[in-house]
This record gives sequence, structure tokens and C-alpha cells, in this order.
Amino acid sequence: MNNFTKVLLLTSALAFSTHGFADENDANAKNKELPQALQEILLNSTPLEQNENYFTELSSSDNFNVNTQEKKDVAYNAEITFEKLGFPQGITMTLGQKQSGLNFTLPTDKIITKSKLELFISATENMAQKSPHFTVLLNNQELGSIVISNVETSSYELNVPSEYLSQENSLTFEIEEDLSADCQIDYTGFNEISIEGNSFLSVEGNALEIDSDLTLFPLPFFDKYEISKGKVEYVFSKKPKAAVIKAAHMLASFFGDKADYRGIQFKVSYDKLPHNHSIFFGAPNEKIAGISLPEKKGVYIRNNPYFYPYKIIFLVAETDDEFANELLQLCDPIFSPNEKLVDVSYYPVYARTVAESTAYDAPKWISTNRKVYLRELLKSGQSLTTKGFWHNSIHLPFRTAPDLYMMYDGQADLYVSYEFPAEKELDERNSGLNVSLSGIFLDKLPVNKKGLLENMWRLFGGNARQTYRHVQLDPSYIYGENDIELYFDLRLNNNAPCSVFENQNIKSVIDSSSYIDLTQSVHYSRLPNLSYFVGASFPFSKYADYSRTAVLLPENPSENELKALFDMAARSGEATGEIISKPMVLLGLNDVRDHEEELQEKDILIVSTLINKDFLSVLFRNSAFTFNGFELNIYDYGILNFRGGVMRGLERLFSGDFRNQNADANRYVRTSLAWRGFLSMLSPFDSEKIAVVVTATDDKEIAKLSDDLDDPQVNREVGGDLTVISGDKRVVKYTVGDFIYSGNVSTLFKIMHFAGEHILWLAIFSVFIVMMLSLIISKILQKRAVRRLEEGGYHKSE
Repeated sequence: MNNFTKVLLLTSALAFSTHGFADENDANAKNKELPQALQEILLNSTPLEQNENYFTELSSSDNFNVNTQEKKDVAYNAEITFEKLGFPQGITMTLGQKQSGLNFTLPTDKIITKSKLELFISATENMAQKSPHFTVLLNNQELGSIVISNVETSSYELNVPSEYLSQENSLTFEIEEDLSADCQIDYTGFNEISIEGNSFLSVEGNALEIDSDLTLFPLPFFDKYEISKGKVEYVFSKKPKAAVIKAAHMLASFFGDKADYRGIQFKVSYDKLPHNHSIFFGAPNEKIAGISLPEKKGVYIRNNPYFYPYKIIFLVAETDDEFANELLQLCDPIFSPNEKLVDVSYYPVYARTVAESTAYDAPKWISTNRKVYLRELLKSGQSLTTKGFWHNSIHLPFRTAPDLYMMYDGQADLYVSYEFPAEKELDERNSGLNVSLSGIFLDKLPVNKKGLLENMWRLFGGNARQTYRHVQLDPSYIYGENDIELYFDLRLNNNAPCSVFENQNIKSVIDSSSYIDLTQSVHYSRLPNLSYFVGASFPFSKYADYSRTAVLLPENPSENELKALFDMAARSGEATGEIISKPMVLLGLNDVRDHEEELQEKDILIVSTLINKDFLSVLFRNSAFTFNGFELNIYDYGILNFRGGVMRGLERLFSGDFRNQNADANRYVRTSLAWRGFLSMLSPFDSEKIAVVVTATDDKEIAKLSDDLDDPQVNREVGGDLTVISGDKRVVKYTVGDFIYSGNVSTLFKIMHFAGEHILWLAIFSVFIVMMLSLIISKILQKRAVRRLEEGGYHKSE
């Protein structure tokens, strides 16, 4: 098509379509796009220039398929379950309890047009016979009243007017009227109404356009008010460099930290423009997805040229340091006092420095060098005080390094200083403070001190209140992720008046002097251990910035292999609260061979499907993993085998470690057509370091790992040094390879620990020592006897 024809068609199209466009100041104009024919003409002729001096140059190459469909609104819908809101077991209300509820938030950049509440409610037989009226309120606006008369779980649907919703919302459940004249109180569990955890609020609406403003970041990719799992899309050139992958890996850990319990996952595209918010990584003037990046380095945010209302962030740099500086400025912007930020859509490259991590310094891991006060574990909006007689538990989640070990039967100490309300209606005998750790009940702390003297003192009017208690924590109860739950179980006397239930002027208090003490613990564990990796990204997170970690990838990693890497980085950010800023990233065997000396000092994270046999077979040397053709096999060591070295072979022999699971593991892996999972082994470059392999039989399988690990059941079952996930999240784990003990303990303790782990060899060694001592003592006694006989004979001769 020559230029004259293009101009003629363009003029005609404009003439016939002018009436279809509103004034550019009209809000509705944002939803308009050019007709398809006109777009095609423009794409084949000149670049698309935007009103914000957009640097984009668009082309219609084979890999850039433009969606020319007119897009007025982008639909948004979500289903918010009570489980997502922190109530996996639902909400239970008992006889005498007037009110209960929960809070939730809605995203900033969405407008809700339609909503409904689906409740799954059941009642005990006694409660159902009373047919109570159950009222539901949203932000103090009544949604409806339900008569509860069924013992079986029943579904109730309530329409929610969109005008009742706001960014922060409160959903309240009330029992409308008294069920008896004297306000019966029941603690037996026979009179309860249960709202199940799968009850949900469904919302529908539209996505809103936000300004092209970098100061709003992490919007539009992550919104702290969004309850659902987040999603971020990365765009690279067809063959991204190690510096680009390292930058994207770093940013993924930042998103993981911000997403926290919600979780986040990534989608990677090579040279394709997503129909969503996206982040481009590239060098100056590089063309990605038909868009030419600017010549000037820095961070940019622009409108997506085709898909309203989406945005694109461009990170334009060349070196590791430049990308790191841009990301630090994007995630934590710092400006000089005299600098005036005029253009909020662009950040230049600022020189930034980040101190290197020290061992176990992750911000989210509580200290083991001092007492940690419970007030330090509070999140925004939380309090150590509860109001009224009906309230929720106080949850204090905390994380520790997963390799904690208590020396010589030591225990962690939880000191709780507390105060119950001084109300005469309180049943002091049956009330108490329930203390649990990660769902395990520990103790019920009493209101008053126990004992004969204390009871007598109370009878004479003395103060016998119990105000503090030390609760010993079994070391086996402490994992990488933990939750202290404190619940004031306030019981009322039978003759308590109805007004007591509505009294919000009373409070129960956990004092700010309460603490948890892990100072008796040390860092010591057997590695590899894949449960540490999926739970806390350990051992890589030992240095939270990954300064002692190398990430190894195939020379040309697939989109899904990079997705798996970034998903793991997000999990690390969530676990540590630190940005991964200093890993070594290597692509392919040539890079690996060029840096073998540096790799001797690092733990190794490998992400690759089994399709990359040549790449993995080199890294599997001396391990329990090997290839038979293109098939992964598990090596069978037998009773005596020197694979991994003579000392390793002797260690296996003398420790009785004959790898009984290897044959079963090999059979399972060879007979599974498709699977994904994790392998772990001693590093091929340093036997005192650990390597973890994130892998799968093919590209499709490795993409499923993020969703697998979102399932708490799957997380709990991952372990050993080989975990295979197949089909619909079937998890099988094995221990098949060599291991080490790692930690900051004395050599004597390591010897004693080894002896405790291998009782048979301890017994044999003990018998050997006894025999040697017996032989030595026997020789000594024989010499002594001979000497005495000689001395005795000498005296007789005299």
C-alpha cells in the first residue's frame, strides 16, 4: 500500500468517524479507541505518539499481535472467603453472645457495582429449636435478617448494595433478640450458631485508571487493600541477559515482602505485550514487544499504548549496579532536600548503596540474642488489649530461622503478664487466659493464684490475683513460621445481668512487659532439608540479601522457568522481609565454568526443567541424582559405595546409612510420566554448601509449583532431599543423598549429637572402649600382682 493510498484512507476514515469521538476532556473519551481499520493503517505507517511525550515506537512484527477490540471497561470480580480473612474455621456464636464479626478491605483502583454475600450457616439442635433471628450488617447498614431453624448447613444469599461498601469495611453478625427472659449463658457448646469458613462475599465492578505516577508504586501492581493473591507480569527481550534477570529477581522479592500473607505470582513474556499492567526490563534503545525503550536510563511509567486502563513501567539500564540503583529508588524513593520532583513519571538513576547482610539478620526473623517483647510482634492496627466480654483472640505471628536448636534439653520461655477485668460478674474460677502456639494449646492461665494459702488469703479480703506466668515452649513446637494466640476466656456467673454483655467499658490487658525468649537456642540442623526451603527459602535466606547464593539457569531459560524463579524469590521476600539484592546469576554451563572458584563459597539455587539434561548432569555430579538417557534416576548406593568420595562412602558405612529409600524413589520417578518438585544435594562445587534444584519434567509442569505451594497441606508434606508433586497435588518425599550438619556449635557437641543419632555405633564404640580399658587395667593389675609376689618371695627368703 503506497503512501498516497494510506493518506486517502486515513482522511476518509477520519471524516466518517469524527462524530463518534467525544471531546478529549470528556471523561468517557478515555474508553474510546480508534476503529480497527484506522489502527491497522497507523501501525503500518507511523509510530503512535501519546500526549505525555511517549517514547514508544510500535510495529506490527510477527510476535506483536495487537488487540484492536474496543475496550470501554475492564471487568473486575473477586470472591472473598472468610478463610482468606483469617477465619478458616468460620465464626461461632453461642447463647448469650450478641455480636460477632470481621473486617475486610477492597482495592483502591476498583469500583464495585454489584455484590452479594453468601453465608453457609448451621446450628446445634438446641439452638435451632429456638429459631433465633440472625441479623447481618455491613458498616452498620442492615443487609437482612435470617431465621435460623436448620441443624444442617444451609445457604443464605444476601444482596449487598454497592453504596454500602467502602475501602475499609466491617461485617457484623447479631442475634437480634434475647432468647430467654433471664439471658441464659451457655458454655457447653449445645447452643451455637456456626458460619462456615467457606462463606464468601462476591464483588463485581470495573478497574479504574490511575495516574502515571511512580510515587504511587507498588500501585497498580500491588494494592495493600487487595485481599486476593497478586499477579505481576514481566516482559523481556527474546534472550534476556543475566543483569536483567537479576533485576527482575530482586523486584520479585520486594513484591513478595509487600504481599505478605496474600501471596503473589508472576507471569513472564518474551517480546509480547500483555493485556495487563506490566514491567519491562531492558537496555537503552532496545526494542521489546514492538516498543523502543528510551535512550536515557532510568525508570518510566506510561500508559499501555493499546490496552486501557493498564500501565507499563520501564526499567532501562545496562549493568547490575544500574538496575539495582533504579529498583532501590523505585521501591524506596529518596530525594535530596533541594530536589524538586517535577516529573513523577520518571526517576533518573541515583547511586545507592546497601549494606551486605550478616547471618540470620532477616528483618522478619525475631532475635535469638535477646528477649523479644510481644509488643514488637504487633502489626498495624493490632493491640494487646481486648474490650468487652466477647472478643476475638490476639494473634501474634512471628518468624524464626528454621534451623533453631535447643541445647541440652533447653526450652524457650514465653513470659505473659496479664490483667483480667475487676468485674463482680466474672466467674473467676472458670475464666482464664488461653495460650496457644501455632494451633497447639499450651496452658490456661488462671485469674487467681492457686493453692490453699492463696484461697484463705482471698477469703480474708486479700489480693490473690495471678498477674504473670512463665510458659515453657517445647522446641519441637517452634518452626520457621509461628503464631502466638492469646484468648481471654471470660466466663460470667449464672446470675449476671443482660447489660453485662453490652458493656464495652471493660478491658482485658496483656502487659507490654510480656516477652518471648529464645536465647537458649543455637543454629544447628541437618541439611539438605527441603521443608526449610519451601518454608523460609533456607539456607539461601541465612544471608537475606542472597550475598552467599548463586542462581544457576540454563543458557536460554524458558518463560516458565523464569516464572518459577521469581515465584521462589517472592516467597523469600515474604519469609525474610528483605530484598534479594546481591545474588550471583549465571546462565548456562559456560558461565558456570568461568566462575567455579567463586561458586565454592556459595549455596546454589538451580531452576531448570529436566529437558536441559546437559546442563543438569554436570551439576548433579557426585550426587544421588543421575540421568539415564533423558530420564532422571536415583542412584542406588548399596552397602559400600564411594560415590562422592572415599570419606563419604566410609561415613555412610559406619553410620549405617544404606539409603533404603533410593530404590523406591527411583521406581517412583521413573514410572511418573509428568511431575514437578524439588531436589537438594551437597553443592557440586563445595561439599560444605547446599544446592537446591527447582525442576519438573517439562515447562508446563514447572509453572504449577507456585499454586502447589499456596496449599498449606502441600507445604507441610515437602521434606527430605527429594520431593515429587504429581497430578492433583500428590506429594511424595524421600531422603536419598548425602548430608551435612551445619550450625554454630562446638565440635564436642557435634560428636555427642552424632552418637545420639546412631545408637548402634555408640554401643559398638562403647564396647570397644570398655574392652580397651579392661585390657589396659588387666595389664596394670597383672604387673602389680607380679610385683607383689616378687616382693613377698623376697621377704620369705630372708
